[in-house]
Amino acid sequence: MTSKILYPQKLISKKMLKAKYYITSKINWWLIYGPPRCGTSYMLNLVSTCSHLYVGDWDLGYIIRPIIIRLKKIMQPNYCYIDFSNQQLLKDIAENIFDNASPGKGYRLDLVFKQAALDYNYYQGLKKMLGKPQRKIFCFRNPYEYIQSALIKFPNSTLNNLQETYLKSMNAFYEIRGDCFEYKDNLTLDDYLIFLKPLVFNNKKLSSFNYQKKYKKINENVDNRMLRIYRNIKKECQ
Repeated sequence: MTSKILYPQKLISKKMLKAKYYITSKINWWLIYGPPRCGTSYMLNLVSTCSHLYVGDWDLGYIIRPIIIRLKKIMQPNYCYIDFSNQQLLKDIAENIFDNASPGKGYRLDLVFKQAALDYNYYQGLKKMLGKPQRKIFCFRNPYEYIQSALIKFPNSTLNNLQETYLKSMNAFYEIRGDCFEYKDNLTLDDYLIFLKPLVFNNKKLSSFNYQKKYKKINENVDNRMLRIYRNIKKECQ
């Protein structure tokens, strides 16, 4: 006989969460974003233990960005026309998110949505679908360690593509904003738990935190733009 996993009684079904969304047009959700290889997955792992549902790197931007760009064009002050088909499509995407998101293990949040390399139009689409997030978490990392990790994780990507991904993802912070968390050596699980307050993790089974080994500084892989934006954001977040 297999043992059942007992979750808190306050957990609700996906059907109930969808009903809440359609009645109130908003849910209690958090957003996690930042460049790839910067700790967004581990942050999601922790927050999902306090959330009904979670989503990680679905990259719906290919669908959402064109809708948002079109809505921006047709909803100018001189227009009287509202594109209901696009608005309905966003609702349909939101419903798909509720239906297919993974179940979390908590009830403090309805949903946590994690997307590496998020851009502003994608974020605007998420806001139109789900309402404004209650918290935005921006994870970042120094460019030397990012680039070495990315070269291993994405061997088919060119160095130039990885550099541009870092720059675009870091620049997104200036439009999206949020609470900064630097993914770096000497971090501990306690650092995460303090940062994630008021979420409470008592009696939850949490994955241990292991930062990847330090990488050598290979100067030719990191250009001055990457260093400059990293230093600027690090300074702003202190």
